[in-house]
Amino acid sequence: MSGPIQTIPQGLLGLLQLKQLGKNPFDLTDSVQSILDIFPLYVQRLSNSTTLIVGSDSLALATGNIGNRTFVTAVPQGQAWYIERMSIDATMAAADFIRLAPSILYEGAGAGFCVAPDTSDAITARGRRLRTAAGGFWAPPGATFGVYVFDILAGTTIATQLFLRGFAVPI
Repeated sequence: MSGPIQTIPQGLLGLLQLKQLGKNPFDLTDSVQSILDIFPLYVQRLSNSTTLIVGSDSLALATGNIGNRTFVTAVPQGQAWYIERMSIDATMAAADFIRLAPSILYEGAGAGFCVAPDTSDAITARGRRLRTAAGGFWAPPGATFGVYVFDILAGTTIATQLFLRGFAVPI
């Protein structure tokens, strides 16, 4: 039979000073109820039973291309995408500089939202690639993927590539 707890628990809860949602439990129940994050299990199920999205897209950036720049890849209507991994590569020549972050634009929002911290690189002597990545987020129908450019200085253009891996969920 359940009833109110009159004293602070002396077991593991008291030892570790753990509380349920910020409070000590008020009642004991006849059954044990566990709290388990089932989202990783749900994502694993998605990977086995839904359409796998693996794609890439490219975009050339030049000096002055500040702000959100979108790739043509978009989430189709009637689907939501869970993005496991999104990476953006920037191929830069000598004397180029870029500061960027992966972003997503929601349909009708008019602005991009960064999904990872920004990163930057300045090339002095030879060309190389810069990679930034994000993951673990949902993209709703109509959303497009992009790169938010905070600063850029390029002799010609900086080639960027978008790589996506995720799952399409019909809604």
